[in-house]
Amino acid sequence: MLDYIMNEWEDVKSSYKKLGDLKPVKGGWQSEGEIEIIDSERVLWKTFSVKIYIPLNYPKTLPSISETGNAIPKEEDWHVNNDGSCCVGPNTKIYRKLSYNISLKRWLGIVVLPYLFDQVHKLEKGFYIGKEHSHGKNGLINDYKEWWQLDSEDEVINKLGLIAKKIKFPRNSPCFCGSNNKYKRCHLFAKTFSSIPIEIFKDDLAMILSESATK
Repeated sequence: MLDYIMNEWEDVKSSYKKLGDLKPVKGGWQSEGEIEIIDSERVLWKTFSVKIYIPLNYPKTLPSISETGNAIPKEEDWHVNNDGSCCVGPNTKIYRKLSYNISLKRWLGIVVLPYLFDQVHKLEKGFYIGKEHSHGKNGLINDYKEWWQLDSEDEVINKLGLIAKKIKFPRNSPCFCGSNNKYKRCHLFAKTFSSIPIEIFKDDLAMILSESATK
């Protein structure tokens, strides 16, 4: 096992004591155990049985988590993917949350715990806390639209295409979004995406185009 993975996991286990050791599996490492959800008064609310998978090329590819105790219905409305893994949000959004400080412990605290907390709330109260986002392709498109302040799926596809192909759009050309403003005053890539692997954008674009083609 790579030293940095081992060190990160030891840090995880210092806070999540019911998670097991990492074991090598095909394509990465895996741990099974439990994660406790504790409320603001330090009262144990619920314990989830989970399986965490860390791919060989982490952090270029993010970890995944599955709830294994059948506490969460394996349905899209409960934000569970077809393969049984938890849909904790679009990958680009997760990278943005973690920023340049990606670690397994921060991923659990910033991404996984809020997801499980929301699941407890829905199990107990029947609804999620705050705004619920769409699942799958629609959720992905909506996140890009909010992030980039775009109005349509076509605009998202256009911008993803530019990023995926590493095309440098002329700064003084009319922006691809149709605003009639110059690109440099509209959707210029002012933000860098160095913390997000370009493969994520390519995969998202391929998924959006694939699902659009089937309709």
